[in-house]
Amino acid sequence: AQNRDEELSKHLKALTPEDEALLKSLPVKTMPADYATRSLPAVVDNSQYIYMRPAFNQAHYACGQASLIGYNFTYEMARERNVPANNTDNQYPTHFAWNFMNGGGGYYGVSYLHSAQILKNCGTPNVTTYGGMAAGGFTRWMSGYDNYLEAMENRITTISQLPVGTEEELQVLKYWLYDHLEGSEYGGLVSFYAQYLTVYQTLPSGTPESGRYVITSFGGSPNHAMTIVGYNDSIRWDYNNDGQYTNDIDINGDGVVNMKDWEIGGFKMVQSYGGVPNWGDQGYAYMMYKTVADNLGQGGIWNHCVHLLDVKEEFSPELVAKVTLKHDRRLAVQVIAGFSNNVSATGPDYILDMPIFNYQGGDNYMQGGTTEADKTIEFGLDLSPFLTDIDMGSSTKFFLQVSEIDPWHLGNGEIVSFTLYDYTNGVNVINSSQTNVPIIDNDTTTVYLTATINYDRVEIDTESLPYGVVGEPYSFQLTASGGATPYFWDYDKTYDETSGTAYFYEIDDTQLYPTNNSSGMVTQELAFDFPFYDSTYSSVTLHVDGYLMFDEQLYPYPYFHDDNVLFKVSRNISPFMTQYQRIYTSSGGGLWYEGDENSATFRWKTKIDGDTGTDLNYSVTLYPDGKIEYRYGILSGFGNIFWVAGISDGDNTNYTRCVRTNTRSIPENYKSELTRYSHPDEMSVTQDGLFQGTPEQQYAGELIRFKVTDNAFVSSVKELSFAAGNDDLLIFDSINSGGDNVMEYGETAFLSFRLVNDGDFDMINATLSISSNNSHITITDDTEYIGTVESGTSVWVYDGVSFDVHNDISNGQTVIIDVLVEDDYNSWETSFNYTAYAPDVEILATLVGDNGVLDPGETTDISMVFLNNGGANLADATVQLSSQSSLITWNTNSSEMTDLTPGQTDTLVFNLTVSDEALIGQVVDFQVLLEGTNEYELTEDFSLPIGFNCEDFETGGFHLLSWGYEGNEPWQIDDLIRYEGQYGSRSGFISGDRSSSLIADIYVLAEGDLSFYKMVSSEANSDYLTFYVDGIEQDSWSDVSDWSLRTYTLEQGFHRLQWTYKKYGDVSGNMD
Repeated sequence: AQNRDEELSKHLKALTPEDEALLKSLPVKTMPADYATRSLPAVVDNSQYIYMRPAFNQAHYACGQASLIGYNFTYEMARERNVPANNTDNQYPTHFAWNFMNGGGGYYGVSYLHSAQILKNCGTPNVTTYGGMAAGGFTRWMSGYDNYLEAMENRITTISQLPVGTEEELQVLKYWLYDHLEGSEYGGLVSFYAQYLTVYQTLPSGTPESGRYVITSFGGSPNHAMTIVGYNDSIRWDYNNDGQYTNDIDINGDGVVNMKDWEIGGFKMVQSYGGVPNWGDQGYAYMMYKTVADNLGQGGIWNHCVHLLDVKEEFSPELVAKVTLKHDRRLAVQVIAGFSNNVSATGPDYILDMPIFNYQGGDNYMQGGTTEADKTIEFGLDLSPFLTDIDMGSSTKFFLQVSEIDPWHLGNGEIVSFTLYDYTNGVNVINSSQTNVPIIDNDTTTVYLTATINYDRVEIDTESLPYGVVGEPYSFQLTASGGATPYFWDYDKTYDETSGTAYFYEIDDTQLYPTNNSSGMVTQELAFDFPFYDSTYSSVTLHVDGYLMFDEQLYPYPYFHDDNVLFKVSRNISPFMTQYQRIYTSSGGGLWYEGDENSATFRWKTKIDGDTGTDLNYSVTLYPDGKIEYRYGILSGFGNIFWVAGISDGDNTNYTRCVRTNTRSIPENYKSELTRYSHPDEMSVTQDGLFQGTPEQQYAGELIRFKVTDNAFVSSVKELSFAAGNDDLLIFDSINSGGDNVMEYGETAFLSFRLVNDGDFDMINATLSISSNNSHITITDDTEYIGTVESGTSVWVYDGVSFDVHNDISNGQTVIIDVLVEDDYNSWETSFNYTAYAPDVEILATLVGDNGVLDPGETTDISMVFLNNGGANLADATVQLSSQSSLITWNTNSSEMTDLTPGQTDTLVFNLTVSDEALIGQVVDFQVLLEGTNEYELTEDFSLPIGFNCEDFETGGFHLLSWGYEGNEPWQIDDLIRYEGQYGSRSGFISGDRSSSLIADIYVLAEGDLSFYKMVSSEANSDYLTFYVDGIEQDSWSDVSDWSLRTYTLEQGFHRLQWTYKKYGDVSGNMD
């Protein structure tokens, strides 16, 4: 049996550390509070019910899908709908989900976490619709809009985990198996991972269920998914061969008696590999309770953990895209759906992540077959979540995009058609007028349509929250209406993103050394506690591949096939997450840290693995209030790699992707800030909308964002104010700062308080005093005498205490004011938070004259654009521009700025004359000094080169650079094919196996960017325009593409630039 196990198991790959970490990140199912005293039967066997399908032998290595979908999901759906699972209409196949992630060759298993994403976002067809459990084998992708529409009706709400390693945790699982943790007549199933075994042991004679097969111990490689269908508290196995069955003897000698010592009780399970129904008792066996408590490698299952599904009884999509797509290399394409509320937009403002049609399925035709018809697939995508953000009753522009990454130019395809089905009010069909649109090689192809949607979107009805009392339990039921019931509640955990420009500092205080330079990591302690989602951390782990995590778990990529899923289901902070990075120490690469109690900054300097011509230089800064800031220096050459910028809670629901994610370029000095949400830590909201907890401090109008999601995954968010105080003294506050309730730098803030005496006794000789540890304020009046406050009455203390806000306070800083109220008998303490606002000015742009450069001997303007990112006005500001260079003579070097309100820009113009002795390429340094009210000051330096070489061919020839030619025909000036102006240049007319090259020899005085616009029209995948620098190929292009800008960085020194167009045969295509 052992040899057979080894032979079978070598085809079943174990969970990788990455899969394990992602499964561990799933939400934990908890037991309702009133279950603690409920009784349980001694035996539960859910396989006896009509909801359990017959045991089956899985095809290929789809054990994860066999357990989670074939057994678990099938049972849960049949139970929810009260239908029998012994017919194919109520069973669900393994291969619909497995085939999207198995690499197209069927050579490996896929973690059932991936399949859970498909069950949630796309659904699954039943076995009848699919044609069998594994119809079409391991390459087939189902085709047909109606088939996908039917699949959307079969969905889960969530997948959860249940820890089962202790007796207390075991009870929760038994309640799930017994009554679904909801008092139901029928319980549920769970899935788990362990090592596959041939079962050969049977329960001892004379014991319950004697003669039935039993697993008493698992191996150490969790390579197989199985399903628990029930339990039996009476089965037994004599582990220590002492002739008795006990649960109260330390049989493993570890000095503790726990479940690892139990010899009585176990689960009933079913599995699908190794010759079912000839395995065990026709696919079934028992497994002892001890196996879920033992550690992996010592007889236990993986992570002492099982997984369960909450399914949707009914689901009807409201908005669906119908797509017909043709392509001969499905691994090279990703399908993206999106929309914009601006009908003039050229691309989507909102996109929907889908776990299917996402660079998957191997090097196969779209349907997985080999015929011409298999290149074309028809499918549907559920766009219902878009209803969260669509402007109802207005025209909306819907986009379908196909992104191709095909560096070897081997694939071809087209978007055949795109249609929107609007089911929100009957059936409304909107077709895109764009059909048979060729997919652009290694680019994104976009088609669109316009529609007006009217939908009764779910909205939160609750208008206010009742007052809470500090130290006393609080609960309040939130309500909503509209949309599709049932509703699911949570806090809105969205981080708000703002972007702009800020100088990129190449910090180098402390170099960090990862475990290796390709996929390594290193942990750094923080000098403060950092809040992230609902947790707080004192250290972070920096990964070479561009992200921070919060443990030292390595996340290798070989077995995990979807980077996008990795981002969403692992808790991370990612300025540039991509698996393709490597540190090249010979090129100055590395990781660095700089930090104190005010912030922690981490910087990466990496390259794309195997491509030393690339540069990735970026950083992330963490702040004690939870704010996250990404900054980017020079990033070049990352081409078509997939990358993510953003943050994720790891629960596949709460994550924020930055707007620059996976774009092809990032401007130097680009900045993105993510600001954390807030809610009282001791308060929670249940899935059913019960806001509850025990307030531990006074809250004076704490703003909390609640989120409700309907059954169609459409969400609504509402901000409500929460207040809580002491039961006998309630304190309310207001602030007057500078004549309004907004506290700004340089102002004096006056605080007023209303005291409500709800106690049974009068307050005698009451006083109120304030204090603060904030070093950016000075308290000027800290005490106010109140006197007597009779029981049941209230009193106002107007402008009773005050403090000065310092000029140097940072914008957005929270000032905590501690309040102490005392009388002759008692004292009451609370605190109030106030946000300070100050200007935060940055220089958005520096513009020179009409042509953007300083030329020798010219008099020109320098225009500078200033932006106030802060929350306070900047008044009476002056800006002075200076330079120590003798090449500059100032005509106007100072200017006054209008009042710069938050979010406003102002452009100031200065004038100078450049010496006619200045040389092309010389660099001039400038200094900016901005001074405003309340001692506000900004200083910044920048540099401008003298002269700029631009060849636009408007001379009608090749005159402005040192041009030359190679090949069979010279390049020509063309007045028809041009990007702008009167002229452009184009390759010479050539025939097969010939070339035409344009060459420029240049000398670069200082490192900088070379840019040019190019357009190609040639035979696809045959004839190419190739660009070289110093004989090294940089890029090549084929087929048809419109004008686009290309930019490359050149180091100081001599360089030869070459553009070569070459035909590789006599066949012509397009304009070649």
